[in-house]
Amino acid sequence: VQLLTSLSYSIGIIGTISNAVLIHAIRKHTPPTLRVYAAIFVASALCDCIGLLAMMSTTAREVIYNGSCVLEFYGACTLVSDELCWACWGIQEDMYSTAVSLLCLSFVYRFHAIDDSKISRLTTVIVLCFGMVVINLHVVPGYYFTLSNARKKIAFMEDYITHRPDASTTLGLIYSDDLFSTCVTSYTILSGLLCFFIIVQLRKRTIQRVAMFEGTMSTNTKTHQMMLSKVHFLFF
Repeated sequence: VQLLTSLSYSIGIIGTISNAVLIHAIRKHTPPTLRVYAAIFVASALCDCIGLLAMMSTTAREVIYNGSCVLEFYGACTLVSDELCWACWGIQEDMYSTAVSLLCLSFVYRFHAIDDSKISRLTTVIVLCFGMVVINLHVVPGYYFTLSNARKKIAFMEDYITHRPDASTTLGLIYSDDLFSTCVTSYTILSGLLCFFIIVQLRKRTIQRVAMFEGTMSTNTKTHQMMLSKVHFLFF
């Protein structure tokens, strides 16, 4: 447990500091031509920070027991209530889904920035970033109610505690036979896979599109695309 807690806090602190440095660097050193693209990175970094803080507050160990997943919480949330731990876990998963969605949005931006379409405008990108956050908000209450199975499946949890008497007293349960739990967890996994599939396709199409229009591009557009390629190399 001490190793888990130490590792969780170490990753959380390092990640939070790294994201803070990234946000500062973006705000201070981003050239005007990449200002819109940088907004997506700022939003992603903020989501990552929130997710890391939620991770540190839960410090959860996932234990597979009789086909279901029991979460043992050891973080600071245990000092308050089980409900806070469930909510923080939901926030953590929400931020993961949102960060992946924002990564996908960055590739959508790169694809459309070639012809300077409306999506490449700052206002549009900010609205889309906000939309990504809103779309994934349902993950928080979803995991909250999913993990509350720890109080509903009384016989299951009593059996679990009997087999693991040294486990944390703050528990959450993702019950395998619960349809709602399956839908919530599946969304997190499938949304991430879908975004990565879209990213792969967009990257391929962007390369093809740049090659197709390279001869007719203005010097400014070529420079913009070159800078985006460098950002892609640095961050991905």
